Amino acid sequence: MYSLKGQVALITGAAHPLGIGRSIANHLGSHGAKIVIGDIDQTYLESAVHDLEAKAYLLLVTM
Repeated sequence: MYSLKGQVALITGAAHPLGIGRSIANHLGSHGAKIVIGDIDQTYLESAVHDLEAKAYLLLVTM
């Protein structure tokens, strides 16, 4: 098992619960990385940060 403690990952499109971005965020977070997730869907984005616990920060992208 490897550690990503002290590393930061920026993942775009990670808000949807069934998407590959969320899976990547979960995986990297489980190995100690801090996660920054960006998406255009605020509702899913807030849910994703809640699900990833204290390991994630959100970045709401607006157009």
